[in-house]
Amino acid sequence: MEVKIADANVRQARAAIRTGYDRPGSKLKPYIRLAAASTSTKGGRIRAGSPGYPQYYTADLDGTRYEAGIGCSWVINRKSQLYLDYEYAKAQDYKRPWAINFGYRSTW
Repeated sequence: MEVKIADANVRQARAAIRTGYDRPGSKLKPYIRLAAASTSTKGGRIRAGSPGYPQYYTADLDGTRYEAGIGCSWVINRKSQLYLDYEYAKAQDYKRPWAINFGYRSTW
């Protein structure tokens, strides 16, 4: 099978809000997040199939996606923290029921 993908341009705008609770003296900081993202695509035609019998597809990623998440960060010191959160996302044509994010954040 031969697959060829044409060049594509994808633009995404995203707005999010995060709010949490800082209990004095606690190193754990719980939070929630809400976001909306808009995606616009141009190009990206896909040609796949056997020689002489090609099939053509165009990825349609245009639309709005909504996200919600809940998590907690652990403050190591003033400039470092670890975080763990769960995220749910939904768009018109798909649903991502879960994503787990774990990371380290450093500020200077």
